[in-house]
Amino acid sequence: MALMLTGCVTSGSTGSGLPPLPAELARRCADPGVRAGHDARSELARNRRALAVCKKRHADTVTFYEGIRDAFGKGRTQ
Repeated sequence: MALMLTGCVTSGSTGSGLPPLPAELARRCADPGVRAGHDARSELARNRRALAVCKKRHADTVTFYEGIRDAFGKGRTQ
């Protein structure tokens, strides 16, 4: 692994040149937990909503990454 990364260090590049990940996509997914004394159905619904938000953020992150890969991959041969 270290040997693979040395190619990046010796390339003379001072930065990756990649745009930063948008803050909304960089946020961690919240774990709502289970609140004591609350109805199990409402807690399950809260957890499902949180999971749906997390899945959407993950899908958006993958889309963002694929766009970056396409933009920076043009003209490169592998």
